[in-house]
Amino acid sequence: MMNNSGMQTTSIIYTPEDWSLNNQKWFNLSERHRKEFQRIKEEAKSISQEKAVLTQVIQDDVTKKLGSRAKDIFIWKKELEKTIEKITTETHKLISQKKRLENALAVSDTPLMLASECLDLRKQRLATDLVEDNVQLALWAIIVPSSLGYRLPPVAILQTSVRL
Repeated sequence: MMNNSGMQTTSIIYTPEDWSLNNQKWFNLSERHRKEFQRIKEEAKSISQEKAVLTQVIQDDVTKKLGSRAKDIFIWKKELEKTIEKITTETHKLISQKKRLENALAVSDTPLMLASECLDLRKQRLATDLVEDNVQLALWAIIVPSSLGYRLPPVAILQTSVRL
């Protein structure tokens, strides 16, 4: 027999029994392949279901943890806001107190300057007018503490002046 390329090929002719045996062999082989495919398919389906369940369990756990963390963050945020509010309030109070103290210091400087000026004027007195009396002692009582770094509160200065 000749093929299209011009070469001679040998052709084998099978008997119906050979054909039937060969067909049965292929049928049995295909049945084994089908059963193997079915087994692999079921195994893949089972693994897929297991992984889906495992994925859902992990996802639920992560969602729960994220919710817990979000709640913690919300609580921390509220605590920080309260603390910031307290610090801001305290800072305003301290600034107010600082202004009050600065004003009190400015007020206490006036009697000190007046007392110092009075003593300077008293030092310029002549002879018998140069007297150390209660007024001069009261003026020194105002100046001496301030020269040591202490200041009398304005009320104490006023009381000293009133007693004179």
